[in-house]
Amino acid sequence: MHAWFAGSPDEIRSRRPSDALKVIIGLLLFTWMGFNTERFIPFEDAIADLLRSTPEWFEHVYHGLYLLGLLWCVVILIAVLSQGTTRLGVLRDIGLAAVIAAVAVIIIHQIVHDAWPELLPELTTIEGRYPLARIVLVATIVTVTAPSFTKPIADLGWWIIGLTMVAAVGMEFALPFDTIGTLGLGIAAAGAALLIVGSPGGYPSREELIEDLTELGVPVADLEAASVQPWDA
Repeated sequence: MHAWFAGSPDEIRSRRPSDALKVIIGLLLFTWMGFNTERFIPFEDAIADLLRSTPEWFEHVYHGLYLLGLLWCVVILIAVLSQGTTRLGVLRDIGLAAVIAAVAVIIIHQIVHDAWPELLPELTTIEGRYPLARIVLVATIVTVTAPSFTKPIADLGWWIIGLTMVAAVGMEFALPFDTIGTLGLGIAAAGAALLIVGSPGGYPSREELIEDLTELGVPVADLEAASVQPWDA
């Protein structure tokens, strides 16, 4: 799983504008969708009806997809732990972001619903409540680890989030806009954690570049970053 990670373990972290943007956009999505949870929106209702009009056996597919998000979080943890002490920073990121997300979800559920959030609603008879704890958890872990993973792994995580959201609608845990608002809360929690500890840029170290070039038959004695690095270079 070493190939899953981008950049050097000891890469310098920094607080990036993109992380602040995650917090702002995430909170805007969560707030906006939250104000619309009790409103009837024809377009949203049509999407929900479409996803819920599948054959009865398709319910098992939805259950599998909804579980997939939780399993992907476990896979991410295994990948990080498999690197020993070299990726403890990523493990700290996950822990901090998860705590921020959990505290936010618990407070919101206690204030709005006077109840505790359900992480495994498919095992109970309780209907899904906004925000859905499962989607918040998956979105938080995928978002906070994305800077540490290669693009294909990060993109796979986003696809899994999307499938989890579809499954939540199909299983009647939420309406489409509810899942989008819930996603926003997870993104905001991850962005807040990265603003606190800083996020990696995902670039390999100079030593790694020299080693890779040498293996390709291009021996290099030293490397220096260009002073100007245009995006299309």
